[in-house]
Amino acid sequence: MGSRGTRRTGVVAVVAGLALMVGCSLAPGEQPTTSTAVPADAADSAGTATTAPAPGTSTPAPDRSEAAGTVTVELLRTRVPVIDATATRPVVPVVAPARIQMPALDIDMPVTAVGIAPDGQMEIPEDALVAGWYRFGPSAGAGSGAAVIAAHAGSYVTPVGPFHGLGDAAPGDAITVTLADGTAVQYQVESVERLAKDVIDLRPYFERAGDHRLVLITCGGRWDAERQSYDDNFVVTARVRAG
Repeated sequence: MGSRGTRRTGVVAVVAGLALMVGCSLAPGEQPTTSTAVPADAADSAGTATTAPAPGTSTPAPDRSEAAGTVTVELLRTRVPVIDATATRPVVPVVAPARIQMPALDIDMPVTAVGIAPDGQMEIPEDALVAGWYRFGPSAGAGSGAAVIAAHAGSYVTPVGPFHGLGDAAPGDAITVTLADGTAVQYQVESVERLAKDVIDLRPYFERAGDHRLVLITCGGRWDAERQSYDDNFVVTARVRAG
């Protein structure tokens, strides 16, 4: 493992865009609950505007998509404003992240693009050894906005995954995101936050405007067995390393 102590965490997957709820993965031996409202609008991987399904209002039962290799999980409870999907936007080719590495925490894992499942929930790679990049937001190395990558800290397939100790990150830690074309984007951790999910507002972490940054999110804190969720979110924000 890395040079720091490992913290037992759950997982987050986060949806950028408009109406969003996020939850966490399971604790050992637990089953996850599912509840994720979908963004009303998002930009597709080619940089064009698309309209996602309308946000759901109910809390569905756990749903696993074996064919897609993904699982939907409750993550976070927050609403973000609706963006007009009819506005004309230039088509900008986007190269998806393929791998993320963070030596200080022994994180070295593949990244796959994720979107929205047919039931309107956000997809998360089922195996905690694989991270998900939310393809309706910017990619690593974009000119602006937040690139969001998330993975289960633990899952049915892999009880303890690389994101398990994400909350132990420290300012200055190096992160490398390698794109599908082989380009390596170097980041440096700027901040590590622990935020209560009941009051957290994640809108600033998913903005497509402003200076470019990389955002990693996972769950942690106290495990609520009744709600099948962790109480907190850990948010790691990193900036492109100068030079």
